[in-house]
Amino acid sequence: MKDRKIIAIVILAISFLQMTIVAVRYFQSAANLSNPLIPESLLTGIRNFSIAMVVIYAFVVFLNVFYLLTRKLFWPVVILSMLILCSAAYFNFDIHDYFISNAVN
Repeated sequence: MKDRKIIAIVILAISFLQMTIVAVRYFQSAANLSNPLIPESLLTGIRNFSIAMVVIYAFVVFLNVFYLLTRKLFWPVVILSMLILCSAAYFNFDIHDYFISNAVN
């Protein structure tokens, strides 16, 4: 049982760290993109991408907090969390391209 708790805490920390990194990058880019020549639609795409990624990582945080509080469904929570984290990492460019290309068009 202690091993499961440690695994859930590690996944929780990784997803919380990723969520923080995405949020900090958004605030840095928002400060740097205050140029009036940059179209508003591009800024909207960057904002939507950042919000989507934060929501994805927040869902993983929620799953692991659920396990830590209830001590139920360890394997589904871990498998789903790992699938979400791996998918977010693997399809990060595609998700970014989707939001930016739809914002510009």
